[in-house]
Amino acid sequence: MLKQSVLSLPMMIALAAGTVRAQEVPVNPPTPFALASGLDLECRPAQGAPPAPQVGVRQLNPVLMPKIDPQLAQLGPLEEVCVPVVKNGQFPPANALAIDRWVDLACYAAEAAPIDVEVKLSHLNPVLAGLPDETVKIVKLEQVCLPVMKNHVEPPPAIRQIVSHFDFGCYALEQPTQDPDVTLALAHINPVIQQMNLPPRIVEMKRAHQLCVPIGKNQQQLPEGVRQLVEWVDFLKYRVVPQVPPPPLPLWLGHLNPLYADREPFFADLAPDRLRLMVPVAKDGQLPPGGPGAR
Repeated sequence: MLKQSVLSLPMMIALAAGTVRAQEVPVNPPTPFALASGLDLECRPAQGAPPAPQVGVRQLNPVLMPKIDPQLAQLGPLEEVCVPVVKNGQFPPANALAIDRWVDLACYAAEAAPIDVEVKLSHLNPVLAGLPDETVKIVKLEQVCLPVMKNHVEPPPAIRQIVSHFDFGCYALEQPTQDPDVTLALAHINPVIQQMNLPPRIVEMKRAHQLCVPIGKNQQQLPEGVRQLVEWVDFLKYRVVPQVPPPPLPLWLGHLNPLYADREPFFADLAPDRLRLMVPVAKDGQLPPGGPGAR
């Protein structure tokens, strides 16, 4: 097992300062590997109504497309809101960071027909590269996560075109993963939350109970070039326990995906308990394009 040491207070302060500086770099297209491997999301409980009663879900990732047929999912209430963070001061490349920091998700309860699919998972983020591969079985859809903006602040237009199609289906695992025994320092990278001056925090990673994978909704087609990025972003969602509970986080949320962009903004008060951390993984040894050894 990999055991990460806790960051010292000076390192934590440097982490927060480094977040701001890193955001000042303009965007140009990253490789799918660079985008996926540096994207981590912290999730907190929230409440709200779904944008629609049901939605068609189809797989985008090449590994799962032949294994899971399109499904009709019934949507329930909002369960979590997930916002981008960095771990232990390890930032992705500047062009990936410029996109990653605008990836925010509203995750709704979802139900669909059961499935039975086994996949082997390996960690993509360098901070967790020492964790062993794990084989998991996904058995049912539990959530559909949709991209949102916060407090009426829209991403830059070129970035919005990408992040507005970051939709995910989160599937229950038949058995949770192993306990990774990892301590991490997390810091916010979204510009809206950074303005709230929330301090970095220390968390302990526990077992993961969900695998979240990229999906398409209904018959909606993704813009050229966007699908090539989105289809490789997969997450294991771990339970994390903070050393100090974070303060409540009140936010106004607005849907970004064109399917729901006409919905009215809604208020969500993110709770300080039951935190989750979504970390990037690869499935069945198929790395996103641009990964190590790629030509």
